[in-house]
Amino acid sequence: MSSSTDVTEYDRFFTLSLDMLCIADFNGYFKQLNPAWEKTLGFTIEELKGKGFLEFVHPDDQEATIAIAQKLTTEGGSTVSFENRYLCKDGSYKWLSWNSTVSLEKQLYYAVARDITERKQAEDAQREIAERFRQLAENIREVFWLTSPDKNQIFYISPGYEELWGRTCESLYQQPRSFLDAIHPDDRERVIAAQPKQIRGEYDEEYRIVRPDGSVRWVRSRAFPIRNEFGEVYRIAGLSDDITRHKQAELALVAARELAESIVTTIQEALVVLDADDRVISANRVFYRVFRLTEEETLGQVFFELHQRQWDIPVLRQLLTEVLPQQRKVDAFELQHKFPGIGSRTVLISARLIEGASNRSALTVLTLLNITGRKRLEAEQARMIHELESVNEELTNFAYVVSHDLKAPLRAIGSLADWIAADQQDRLDAEGQEHLRLLIQRVRRMDALIDGVLRYSRIGRIGEAAVEVDLNEVLHEVIDSLAPPAHIAVRVASRLPSIRAEKTSIQQVLQNLIANAIRYLDKPQGRIEIGCADQGASWRFSVADNGPGIEARHFQRIFQLFQTLNPRDRVESTGVGLAIVKKIVEQYGGQVWVESALGQGSTFFFTLPKTINKTPKGEAK
Repeated sequence: MSSSTDVTEYDRFFTLSLDMLCIADFNGYFKQLNPAWEKTLGFTIEELKGKGFLEFVHPDDQEATIAIAQKLTTEGGSTVSFENRYLCKDGSYKWLSWNSTVSLEKQLYYAVARDITERKQAEDAQREIAERFRQLAENIREVFWLTSPDKNQIFYISPGYEELWGRTCESLYQQPRSFLDAIHPDDRERVIAAQPKQIRGEYDEEYRIVRPDGSVRWVRSRAFPIRNEFGEVYRIAGLSDDITRHKQAELALVAARELAESIVTTIQEALVVLDADDRVISANRVFYRVFRLTEEETLGQVFFELHQRQWDIPVLRQLLTEVLPQQRKVDAFELQHKFPGIGSRTVLISARLIEGASNRSALTVLTLLNITGRKRLEAEQARMIHELESVNEELTNFAYVVSHDLKAPLRAIGSLADWIAADQQDRLDAEGQEHLRLLIQRVRRMDALIDGVLRYSRIGRIGEAAVEVDLNEVLHEVIDSLAPPAHIAVRVASRLPSIRAEKTSIQQVLQNLIANAIRYLDKPQGRIEIGCADQGASWRFSVADNGPGIEARHFQRIFQLFQTLNPRDRVESTGVGLAIVKKIVEQYGGQVWVESALGQGSTFFFTLPKTINKTPKGEAK
């Protein structure tokens, strides 16, 4: 091929090329350009030729372009690729992609450029979308993830993964399937079995994960497929959310509902729940059983229309429609009504108005307690109490009458015996005088016995006001009144407390116990010791002596009425004192007992609560 032909072919190629071709000298001036420049930038070849190419390069790209030109002139021979922006005639800039080389001999740059503006714009748009996606993924509460369909590659996992799973994102990138290891063992098999649903866009699972610190979180994961231009799934995108609080609340709600249902089921009262239109929305088994109704004929029905309108009771309707809306609750409303099929019943009704988001969502909860049997028992109890009070009144009157009728002849016998002893003593021999002495002694014993019975009968019926009683003063008065013989020493081991009680009752207790100890002491030097111990809620008192002691088989007997352990002619006793002690102490809520052994003395104990709630019932206050 001739030289002229080569030139012609070169010019044709240069002219027809769609790429931008140019030649510039080492001074940076264009020497030759093809028509593609005009088409791309809008400048004519004449406007470009002879101009320095840096005049058209974007100011931000000039430094990099100069560096490329210097590299070409230094290294020579090699082809360099680079990108920069060129000025268009309309003032805009276009991105150009360059391949350039040099001829050191001719000191010329040879370059080919292609317009990549659209590609750049697409890349910028893609970068902007990627940045927005990154900001969104990193700032949403959920964990966003992007994986391959087989889960063998993680393309993206948002930082929320580290907070929720407690593991680093890097560890997941390195071991994509490690997220399965964190799933709770009881949920893992189910989650793995659900993985194929991700490709179908049906994956929505709740499961637990175990964090490295051992804590457990509930997670909800949803996934959807991403398809390529051929309709093939090539990515799986998903969101995982921490639903621990929601799940805990849900489980608590389920537990609360089960608890409520169990309470409703097991509650002894009949229970009915009404909506804002007074329709029954719930009732328990007790309601159905007591009022002989079925679930089918109850639920959804207006309460007042149930079972032949048996609940359409004017006073009940007023209670639920007028009183309850104002007071919000009603307690222990007693209703007596004759119900069809079950007869007359007394029902104790309580109601609560539970407000909802609106008046139409308010609920009424009714509890109905059938107290018919209780009312019958109360009536019977009132009748029996009245009868008992009448009997007590009669017994009281009887005790006074008997004591009067018995004491009158006793006084006559006593007076006669005293007269015989005074005026006829000289006429009586020793045997007669002994018989007279026994007569007088037994008359006095009978008189004391009658007094004892009267005192015993008065306990709990004839009382006095409870006052603050200093037991130290009471004990001192008792000891003074008893005047123990010189050979008996009475000692108080510790200071006694003050209690709120009837002073006379406490005096009787101490007087009978100490008198008992004095009466039976058989030692030349007798000792009686009174003590007290704090037992928290009560006081424990003791009266100890060094007397003859008591066999264990008599410990219960001695507290019974009229029981004595010695013949009355040897030791004068009515057998009433310890019975009075027991009755008084037990009426105060205390206990009394004895600890003793033959020949080793006895200790009588009794307790009194620190807070005494006894209210004596008597004939007079």
